[in-house]
Amino acid sequence: MNECIFFTHILLLFGAVALAKRFGKEALAVIISLQVVLANLFVTKQITLFGLDVTATDAYMIGSLVGMNVLQEYFGKDEAKKVLSINTFILVFFMLVSVIQIAYKPSLYDSFHPSFFTILSVSPRIFLSSIITFFISQKLDVELFGLFRKRLALPIAMIFSLAISQGADTILFSYLALYGIVHSLFSIIIMSYAIKLITLFSMAPLTALIKKAK
Repeated sequence: MNECIFFTHILLLFGAVALAKRFGKEALAVIISLQVVLANLFVTKQITLFGLDVTATDAYMIGSLVGMNVLQEYFGKDEAKKVLSINTFILVFFMLVSVIQIAYKPSLYDSFHPSFFTILSVSPRIFLSSIITFFISQKLDVELFGLFRKRLALPIAMIFSLAISQGADTILFSYLALYGIVHSLFSIIIMSYAIKLITLFSMAPLTALIKKAK
C-alpha cells in the first residue's frame, strides 16, 4: 500500500515542478522552497517502504533538488544560487516561528496545542543539522549539475549530480543529527540513501518530458 502511495507522491511532486516551470522561475522557486519546508515539517513521520523503516520526506528532498536542477537548466545558474540562499533563509525563518508558535501558552479551549507541540518541537540538533546539510548538499548539487550538464543529457546529468550530493547529504545529516542516538547509524544511512535513489531514478527520467519555454 505504501509503495503505491510513494509512486503517486513522486508523480505529484514532479507534476508540480513541471507545471511551476510553465508559470516561470518565480513559481518554480516557490515550489522548490515549499518542498524544503514540507520535508522538515514531516521529517518525524516514520513509514515502512520496500521493507525498510524510513522517513516519509525523502521524496520532498529529491523533488526540491530536481526543481533546482530544472531551474538551473532553463533559467541559469545564478537563479539557482539565488533560490539556494532563499531556501536557507526560509528554513531558518521556519525554525524560529515554530519555536515562537509552540511558546504561546494555549487557552483552556485549545485542544490542538499538544499536536502542534509534537510536530513543531523537533530537536534543535535535528533542525540545525537539517539546515546545514541542506545548504551543503544543494550547493554541491548546483555545482555538480553544471559540470555534468556540459557533457551529458539533462536526465543523466541530474541523476549523477543528485546521486552524489544526496549521498553526501545522507551521511552528513545522519552523523550530525543521529550519531550517539540510534543503534545502527550505518543501517539508517543505507536505508535512507536507498529510498532517495529509488525516488531519483523514478523522477529524473521524467525531466526529459519538460520542454524549454519559448
